[in-house]
Amino acid sequence: MKNIIVSGPLSVWVQSALLSTWIWNEVRAELLPRVMSSSKRRFFREQSSFSFREEKDMRTIQTGLIAIAFTFSLHIVPATWAADTHDKAGDHFMVEPNDLKWADVPTLPPGAKVAVIEGPLNEAVPFMMRLKFPANYKIPAHWHPAIEHLTVLSGTFNMGIGDKLDVTKTKTLSVGGIMIIQPKIPHFAWTKEEVMVQVHGVGPWGVAYVDPADDPRKK
Repeated sequence: MKNIIVSGPLSVWVQSALLSTWIWNEVRAELLPRVMSSSKRRFFREQSSFSFREEKDMRTIQTGLIAIAFTFSLHIVPATWAADTHDKAGDHFMVEPNDLKWADVPTLPPGAKVAVIEGPLNEAVPFMMRLKFPANYKIPAHWHPAIEHLTVLSGTFNMGIGDKLDVTKTKTLSVGGIMIIQPKIPHFAWTKEEVMVQVHGVGPWGVAYVDPADDPRKK
């Protein structure tokens, strides 16, 4: 059978039709000669009165076999297609917390650690990372070029919106708390205890400080 590739859900039906045709051809080559024996075929040819019955029998057999072949293909092709899709999903992975590799964060004040789970952060692709902040840590007002989805995994995280860090104008996020900030919206944060958060979105990702003097990369 020829290899014909059609992507998407439509490929299931296309491949089913191709497979049923192939099965019919194979069955016709192997089974029909046995069903319609040579003596029976000669008898039908000699007895013209049976010609219509012969054609009707042949059509009935053909229709039945094609139906069987197509039904069989409907069971085989979708299962094969699903398995093939699963096998090609090479980007699927699972990570345990102990497998994460932590590193310093050059875009944040000293003391923060980052573990990039999905990325890279500087490309227009989905990303996911975890950040750890020590106790009594402050992040000056800054913004990001992409939307930020943040979830608190441990500790209590204090966050606020504005052009300048102000601990009196923040909202406390406990474990499970979520913050979503649109691109280029200035915000700030601080901690009293060690905190771990998870951030995800679609890159490219970056950090721009409202006051350039707060940028640790320039110190």
